[in-house]
Amino acid sequence: MIVKSFVALAVATTSMVTPTIDAPTLDADAIAEQSVRAQAVEVARSYSEACVKYVDEVIKYDWEVETAIGVMWFESNCNPVAVNPRDSHRGCTGSFGLFQVACIHYDTTALKVPDTNVQVAYSIYSKGHWKPWGVCRDKIDCGL
Repeated sequence: MIVKSFVALAVATTSMVTPTIDAPTLDADAIAEQSVRAQAVEVARSYSEACVKYVDEVIKYDWEVETAIGVMWFESNCNPVAVNPRDSHRGCTGSFGLFQVACIHYDTTALKVPDTNVQVAYSIYSKGHWKPWGVCRDKIDCGL
């Protein structure tokens, strides 16, 4: 008799609980965006965990993300406050930040801010692709 009651209770409980989960669905653009981010994170990790912090900023722009991450690594080791004081550029000295942007392109203090540095680097890239970065000639294949 106890077994029958237990079975009846289990059946009653199971039939009363009907989970309805409305899982969020992603459209094709959201899936593609997540895929790009996941691939970029893997590329960044192949250089250093330090680079992963800047993936979201790098993927905002229409450039070769893998190359951008490589340039960022070889220029600064993904250090946003990296400075090369020996670079001389038409009246100013120094290259700054993640992409080692030359002082002639922007305010040198602002170039140490990651989102600003990436934005300015993309602006430079959009005019001359990877030509301004010396690492594209001797450390990484940038497709020049």
